[in-house]
Amino acid sequence: MLFRSKEKSKEVAILDIGSRKITCMVAERGFDGDFVIKASGQSLYNGFRNGEFFEPDKLSDCISFAIKQAQEKLGKAIKSLCVGVPGEFCVVATSEASTTFHSKKRIEDHDLKELATKANVFKNVGNSKNVEVSPIYFVVDNVSKTYEPVGVVANKISGLYSFTFADKYFLKKVENSLKQAGVYDYSFVNGCSAEATYLASAFNKQNKCILFDVGHISTNVMVSEGEGLVFQYTFSLGSGYIAGDLCQLLNISFDRAMQLLNKVNLNLEFAENDNYTLSDGVMVQAELSNKVVKARIEQFAEYIKKSFAYCDKPIDSNIALLLTGGGLSYIKGADEYLSACLGKTVTLVENSNPQHNKNEYSSSYGLIEKAFKKPVKRGFWRK
Repeated sequence: MLFRSKEKSKEVAILDIGSRKITCMVAERGFDGDFVIKASGQSLYNGFRNGEFFEPDKLSDCISFAIKQAQEKLGKAIKSLCVGVPGEFCVVATSEASTTFHSKKRIEDHDLKELATKANVFKNVGNSKNVEVSPIYFVVDNVSKTYEPVGVVANKISGLYSFTFADKYFLKKVENSLKQAGVYDYSFVNGCSAEATYLASAFNKQNKCILFDVGHISTNVMVSEGEGLVFQYTFSLGSGYIAGDLCQLLNISFDRAMQLLNKVNLNLEFAENDNYTLSDGVMVQAELSNKVVKARIEQFAEYIKKSFAYCDKPIDSNIALLLTGGGLSYIKGADEYLSACLGKTVTLVENSNPQHNKNEYSSSYGLIEKAFKKPVKRGFWRK
């Protein structure tokens, strides 16, 4: 059940579970069609790696704290949530199907629903559960590729669909946490898919892009088209790893290493005696700092290249490559150096709306857009 303001404008609430923080946001549509964030809450925690939370016993408290903060700022209880499943806890598979009609007819919504059912050749295996089905594109009469076939007159329609399977371990953990926070109406969606389609829409109508979301511990590689993902791959590497390198080689604390990442400028050349000065006056070698960061970015590039060995779909050579997330976005020159390592131009995501121009919250913004389009259903395990 969605709640509404006095002006009857639609409000949505989302929960974004990242590898360093958990974010709850409440938003509504603005007059210009963009969304306005009305309230937010955040809880820092130790995150996850390889499909497991580092401190699962603390997850409920962290989720409750983020929701409570947002509720206090909003001035009322949050009754429903759209929850993003992180890349670490879900996989994407694609499947095609086609339907031939007895005679030419105008394609309707129910035809696409039947086509999606036919395309679902997958079974819920072991510890995974299908939580989302998204259309990628359609082909009408074996000729015309389209993303909006409803209303088209045709003899035959084919479609490529993206299916997201989420880890039941994650779903159950989060569901229990939501109950503790007093939220019983929610839906799970692919957080990577929501983010990629939201950011790609600024570049083309087909929502085509390759997106690299580099976080604190985890990095997601996504290929987006239509309303879903053609490909998704996650590996454990982020700004926390770079900070760890800086700790060891410069003999500084982790907090200082994270602060140093915001000082590093890979566009500058330094002499051996040049330093970066941190807020507490501590000076560290600038030349060595840059070398350490560049070495890790080179590793990011290698992991990204290797990830596409698992992609079984052709990728448009002219597709936009985008960089977001809090891991590399705030390191000056990181996008240019990653571009050089990959041999392709990588564009750092920017948003003209200052309220939406923090790359560490790109996944949250994507979930907000998804929530506006997707009705929130009754609890996943309460069907």
